[in-house]
Amino acid sequence: MNQSLTSRDLFSTLSAEQETWLADVFVWQTAAETCLGNEAMLIYGAPGSGKTALRLEVQRLAPENTLVISWLPEPLAQPESGSVMAFKALRQAVQRLVEQIPKNLSISRKLQQAPTWTHTALAWFLREYLPLEPTFYVQTQSGQLDAAAISWYQEILQQPAVKIFAENSSIHDQLRILVSLLSWADIQQIWCMVDGLEKWGGASMQETQALVEAMLSTLAIFDMPRFIFKIFAPERLRKNFSQTSGAARDRLKQINLQWNEETLKALIEKRLQAGLRNPDAQFQNLCTDPEFFTWLSWYGGRNPRAWLGLIRPFIDAMQLNDGPLGEETWHEISRKFPPKLKLISDRQEVKIGEAVYAIDSADGFKILQYLANRPGQICPLEEIYYCAVQGLQKIPAYPTDAKWVGKASWRPALDTTVYRLRQKIEWNAGAPVYLLTHPWRGLELLHTDV
Repeated sequence: MNQSLTSRDLFSTLSAEQETWLADVFVWQTAAETCLGNEAMLIYGAPGSGKTALRLEVQRLAPENTLVISWLPEPLAQPESGSVMAFKALRQAVQRLVEQIPKNLSISRKLQQAPTWTHTALAWFLREYLPLEPTFYVQTQSGQLDAAAISWYQEILQQPAVKIFAENSSIHDQLRILVSLLSWADIQQIWCMVDGLEKWGGASMQETQALVEAMLSTLAIFDMPRFIFKIFAPERLRKNFSQTSGAARDRLKQINLQWNEETLKALIEKRLQAGLRNPDAQFQNLCTDPEFFTWLSWYGGRNPRAWLGLIRPFIDAMQLNDGPLGEETWHEISRKFPPKLKLISDRQEVKIGEAVYAIDSADGFKILQYLANRPGQICPLEEIYYCAVQGLQKIPAYPTDAKWVGKASWRPALDTTVYRLRQKIEWNAGAPVYLLTHPWRGLELLHTDV
């Protein structure tokens, strides 16, 4: 563990790719260790559930003589046919495999001792698949390769190009040669780790389905004893995967990333111990008030990213306090750094952190929407009634506008609606954090995630 790390580092990045120290604080989710097996897998997880962290740990613990490649499929433009899309997906996957070879010093050294045909074949693959001019690409790997390896690559790339495949050869033919080539470097199996499918979020359902079909079609081409796919997919794509052809889907063992309260506590505790450099630091010693842990569990749900995001200001305060937080302190911090409120309009729900509340009152949801669209504004009650609830463009003029009604007619119902909203969405309705009343001025909605 890097001794310069602080608790702020351990609770602030919330991005596995940036956490170079991740292995020291990694916690296995329920059933996740099966990902280390030598079988194709499809791993589902919600946003923030740790898919990328799990991928990185599985890569780190891959068996000896296993080449691990990361394939983050680029969004593919909708082509004229599914076969064109599948071909492009396949090209992406092979490119990631070829790119990995010059990044690996051990493979490069062993291939130098391999038969000459492997050198000729490797030069062909480098020219065909690298995203940059091959000699230049190799030079960019100076941090991974030694001078002898770079010189060897330059030498084989300076040889006249040889056409080693017939015109009618397929990518499958190319892969057989590539895998055979790698066997001379003692590579016994190849793990292809697929991640980053969230980037497909802008595609329509039909387009996403086509993308998933195209990606899974590559499994048939890569159907070799030593080539194993491990796909880390967002939960929202489950339906897309389930609708693909059975042959493609059945090649994959499916698991769900699941966290429970114990594994989430272990996640916090490991980072706490590392940040404080105290192996005896305990999760339960964060706060003396049991309600704090109820608050954390309610708003954090079963999502590790949510727990880490919520707990950071409390860790900072605990260090300043040099001990567990008391009831008054944690309440003050929770009001200053509450979880964000988000409106889900199509379901008429409010999401705060990971907690979801159904708003039964149509008028109540209209009020929340109106205020959410005016961040930082205090809206007078007359404006709330006429513009939010009644849907008018402005407050009607008195007494000329027939739409104007006396406050006594609408104020009691409005007060009741606001009261019930607070009872629904506030942790403590008597001391609201989100829906605030400013005396003589109106209502304001705070801490929104628009």
